[in-house]
Amino acid sequence: MLHLIGRLFALERAVSQRAMRKKMNLEAVVHLRGEVRARRSRALSERIHEAGWDLFEQRTTLPKSKLGKAVGYLANQRKYLDAFIEDARVPIHNNDSERDMRHVVTGRKNWLVFGSPKGGEVACRIYSLMLSCRQNDVDPEAYLSDVLMAVATTPSSELARLTPWAWGAARKGTMA
Repeated sequence: MLHLIGRLFALERAVSQRAMRKKMNLEAVVHLRGEVRARRSRALSERIHEAGWDLFEQRTTLPKSKLGKAVGYLANQRKYLDAFIEDARVPIHNNDSERDMRHVVTGRKNWLVFGSPKGGEVACRIYSLMLSCRQNDVDPEAYLSDVLMAVATTPSSELARLTPWAWGAARKGTMA
């Protein structure tokens, strides 16, 4: 089973390497990834799930054992584990999200400054905004400085251009 999972990740690496070699744009990468996943990753995923059920059918794995729980998780979470096959924009793993959220989890234990559920909601919005800036290679301080000055004079029909991704794209366009 681990070998099959390794092959899934090897396919993803091969797509990324090909995309870099050919200097593909994001749309082309997503299209290529979708084709590879439909053709090859789907079959590997089927084999992984079959291998899990084979372990149960052989009656060699107890349901409460660690392996039994892992196979049960595989069966119960299949829809979510295979989401990357259905939508080529979804990464095969969630390491980036986990890494981005690590400081929030650490902070939750260390910073007792929220004081109320409303404070927690505000902090959540700020974290989301900062992570959006990071994902779009936008300096959060420059972004907030500019956007807080512009938001009062921007018509509501143009507020979308003040999102971190639109703001960052506009700055890259003026730098080129």
